[in-house]
Amino acid sequence: MVYVEKDSKESLIELSRTKYSPYKELENIESLALSPLAFSVYHGTLVHTPQLGEIEILPNCSVGVNTEGTIVFINKNSVDAMDDALKFDSRLNVSNIKLVDIRSNPYSFFFPGFVDTHIHAPQYPNCGIFGNSTLLDWLTRYTFPLEASFKNLQIAKDIYSKVVKKTLRNGTTTASYFATIDANATNVLANLCFKNGQRGLIGRVCMNDNSPDYYVEDFEQSKKSTEKVLKHIKNLNEIQESVSRIDKSEENLILPIITPRFAPSCTSDLLSWLGDLSEEKDLHIQTHISENVEEIEWVKKLFPESKNYAAVYDDHKLLTSKTVLAHAIHLNEDEKKLIKLKKSGVSHCPISNSSITSGEARVRWLLDDSINVGLGTDVSGGFAPSILSTARHALLVSRHLAMKTFKENDKLTVSDVLYLATLGGAKVLSLEELIGDFQVGKKWDCQLVNLRERDSQVDIFSWQLPEYFHNKLAKEINQDEKAKDKIDLSDNLRFMANQNEQGLLKEEALLQKNGELDLEDNLKFENLIAKWLFNGDDRNNAKVWTNGRLVFDKEKQE
Repeated sequence: MVYVEKDSKESLIELSRTKYSPYKELENIESLALSPLAFSVYHGTLVHTPQLGEIEILPNCSVGVNTEGTIVFINKNSVDAMDDALKFDSRLNVSNIKLVDIRSNPYSFFFPGFVDTHIHAPQYPNCGIFGNSTLLDWLTRYTFPLEASFKNLQIAKDIYSKVVKKTLRNGTTTASYFATIDANATNVLANLCFKNGQRGLIGRVCMNDNSPDYYVEDFEQSKKSTEKVLKHIKNLNEIQESVSRIDKSEENLILPIITPRFAPSCTSDLLSWLGDLSEEKDLHIQTHISENVEEIEWVKKLFPESKNYAAVYDDHKLLTSKTVLAHAIHLNEDEKKLIKLKKSGVSHCPISNSSITSGEARVRWLLDDSINVGLGTDVSGGFAPSILSTARHALLVSRHLAMKTFKENDKLTVSDVLYLATLGGAKVLSLEELIGDFQVGKKWDCQLVNLRERDSQVDIFSWQLPEYFHNKLAKEINQDEKAKDKIDLSDNLRFMANQNEQGLLKEEALLQKNGELDLEDNLKFENLIAKWLFNGDDRNNAKVWTNGRLVFDKEKQE
């Protein structure tokens, strides 16, 4: 059974190649995330999820980041961030330390960069376009014709540029990308991630079977194209290594990822070759699994010798600790056990799963069995290139699932989905020693969130602020009368903030509690995080850093 329309070729607009070349660009390519960096100190509220189900909020924290973009110290209870830096390294002096101090704005906080574990970059123009289709007819009607057009490298450059910049603006510092079967276009995507400073796993899609005649490759073509992309990314890595210290291969900004589209699109010999290649070179792998019931039945017919869908990948050495399995909606118990045994990770794509009516993934069922789960926007089955939006839908989908199963445990919390969006995703990509939360030795991949950003959908009222911040708010108003116009305070709460002795006491007491808020204030700040999750968007992202370098600055964009 072949799920393609015979006349699809007629609907494809044939486009010729342009003079644009990713290889000429490579000669002079520069990366924002490799630009010269001063020793930097960040001071203010830091929020992250160091483990599932936990949000740590540190309102007066300082973080030191060295010239390689690596976190070298964290003081959870900082009085003077500059002094923290000088104590860390006496060779530093104030003139060569860059300070980013956000303490004057109680509505802002540092949060780890988002990790998108599954996104189809070439499908970006189709965001929101899926009609009433389900997976297999959606691929034929919308996806394959669009991806086939990327043999025109100018089209590839234009669309990929928008994808990378849009995801960075949304706080995604790391993305695992599916590209197309075209090696040159895939290398364009690698260049653009490198140039714009986004950490990217770049996958050239492999598909030599059960594909439309206008968008398919043979076995030898797939091998040559895959090797071409690996060589190109190696060249990018050599550029990075010439200007930056690299202790582990994972520290390279751009990594290759072996990408069989899904089992039906590849012959067994191609899957075996990809498995051998990934084993030989210790490469990451990404693919799809159990997204759609009809797809699962198709896999059974195509690979009758394998016990189940997961076993198809395992039989071809494609189920490893570096494998990302997108969707995993309809797994059975045997498949779950196999995935756990192989330490593979799952990319949960709640928006896409809902949009093309694939089903509801049982995320808690996977997490409770110690399987790593992250989030994927799955553009364009997913209509939004935002992991924040994806996290929001992950929480809501889990509640829909709980209404069907009558199991309260199936519900995901705010802290759960933000963990999946950051450290959970890092674990799925086997990058948890590098990114995902704020720890000494990890990279400063971070977004500065401002809940009071102009035109923000998030409205915060003064009584919703922790008492600790009332004193800071009062100081801001006292120092700048114009600040009153920027702060949404109702009734006489502005004056209460001025006179809030309890707030003053809490600020002083905070310095004696290892930087943590008391229970009441901590709950209030967790509520602010929830407001951000459900009402926030890219307008709340003021700045984004990858590898310690500033890769998005809203002030410079406007």
